[in-house]
Amino acid sequence: PIYDSQTEQEKQCFEADASFQKLIERIIRLQQANNRKAEKIDFLENHSSTLVSEVQKKTKIIQHYMMREQSCTSSSDKSKLHTGVLQTIYGQNKISEMNFDLVLEVNKKLQGVLEETLLKNITLKDSGRTSCARIFRDWAHADSSADVSNRRNQNKQQQQICRRKSCLKKLC
Repeated sequence: PIYDSQTEQEKQCFEADASFQKLIERIIRLQQANNRKAEKIDFLENHSSTLVSEVQKKTKIIQHYMMREQSCTSSSDKSKLHTGVLQTIYGQNKISEMNFDLVLEVNKKLQGVLEETLLKNITLKDSGRTSCARIFRDWAHADSSADVSNRRNQNKQQQQICRRKSCLKKLC
């Protein structure tokens, strides 16, 4: 009869250790998932900043070409050199059909680039929000389950210590 109670106590000790090991493995998995999501957020932030810098570079290039086009058209006609933009629009000087079409075409292209960039930024922002929400939800779930499991673990640990002491006493 003493032998049976010792083996039962040893089995209970091993079962408690196994459940504790499962909890540790779950915590490790949650931490790994958290790290992956944090890396994804960092990647998305870096990618977003890269896209913004590319748009800024392209804007500067377009502005440069617009200024160059304006200087070429204005240098060809000496009388237009001293007139301002408002005077050209509202005054007696008329904008040529070719320049007007060019301005409209550039405006359409810029609007397309702007819309595409805004759409990308909105999607990146939404995906960042959902990733953050998932991470916080996982953290909250891990924290709440950790609190419950911590209380259970403390009770189990105290029981395990008592069982181990009794096992040692019986063995000695």
